[in-house]
Amino acid sequence: MAQAADLGKPLSVSAFLEFDQEYNDNLYQTRTHKVREYITYLGGGALVELKTKKNQLDLNYRLRKVFHWDHEDDNGIDTTEEDYVAHNLNLDAATQLADRLKAGISEFYLTSRRPRDYYLMTNRISRAHYWANRLSPYLEYQLGKKFFLMLKYKYDVLRYTEHYVTYDEDTTENRGYLTLKYRLNPRNAVDLDYQYWQRDYEIYPSYQTHQVTAGYERLFSSVLRGEARCGYLTRTWDEEIAGLVEDSEGFVYRVSAAAKTKKSRASLSLEETQSDVTGFGSDYLVRMLSGGIGHTFLGKISVDLGGYYQECRYQELLTTTQSGATEKRSDDTWNVSATIQYPIHERLSLGLKFMRTERDSNTIDPVSGDFVENRILFTIKPRYEINR
Repeated sequence: MAQAADLGKPLSVSAFLEFDQEYNDNLYQTRTHKVREYITYLGGGALVELKTKKNQLDLNYRLRKVFHWDHEDDNGIDTTEEDYVAHNLNLDAATQLADRLKAGISEFYLTSRRPRDYYLMTNRISRAHYWANRLSPYLEYQLGKKFFLMLKYKYDVLRYTEHYVTYDEDTTENRGYLTLKYRLNPRNAVDLDYQYWQRDYEIYPSYQTHQVTAGYERLFSSVLRGEARCGYLTRTWDEEIAGLVEDSEGFVYRVSAAAKTKKSRASLSLEETQSDVTGFGSDYLVRMLSGGIGHTFLGKISVDLGGYYQECRYQELLTTTQSGATEKRSDDTWNVSATIQYPIHERLSLGLKFMRTERDSNTIDPVSGDFVENRILFTIKPRYEINR
């Protein structure tokens, strides 16, 4: 820590307690026989930040007990059996090994009952309990004044402690990254990225994926930045079965922009890719448009609006529509959210969030097809800073 003395206080540690109360009007995201439920989250966590001339560490950990009230105890479903302990860990650490060589590692760990917590662009709605861990070490080498080379490896594990639907299946992914980046000037950079990954399933066949993309980043000003990326993906399954799953290929892209001032923020992105963590026979093309805006009023009251629109077009999975026809399955999902956060004290904040999700599917399945879900979440968060 001797070299960090010139930076003042390089270490910041804070601890917090957290109480969340949720009302959900469609817990299992079904079209009929909706289960309305109250859910209580009680726990706390810690934030650790370390910055020196050579080292950097960011750690965010949260532990909560999740209680279900079994609000409608006459529906034959005991939701208290879904109580669990939720863990959320985000870790980023890096060190400058030499003038041109940096090494780092990131880790993401969680336990949850919501599939989107693990993979944002998923179409699953299972309530099965699972844990997941992603560990990603990397090396970044500066080839010259403007060229950078990054090697990265990701080990991704998904494990279910219970199963609700067919595709609740344990899976492991090994992924390698090779990225060459060229910084044109302080405001512009281009890169070429190659990724290869293999995802192995507990029962069904595994698949291998190759993806090559080219990217462009631009810092328009101190407030606005943008990024564009496009490329090509090929996926090969260890076993092909006609009518269930076949090898696939296609273009992938992502375009995004973000702006941020002291009081306001906004973001917008459009992305298209092949689904990951899909399960045998349910591969689909996914396209997502997402965005959000926010503003801080009176110096402390934060208001944020956000949402997304997601299209999922299955490549082989057939379904029966309401007209009785047999078609490849397709789903369209809309989500909107509104959040208000108010720090009533420097060590205590309150929050209120509303979320609405609606899915329109061409399947007549009442369990995995159309649904509308509304959630209201109230949060109380005391915080104590040990050192700053």
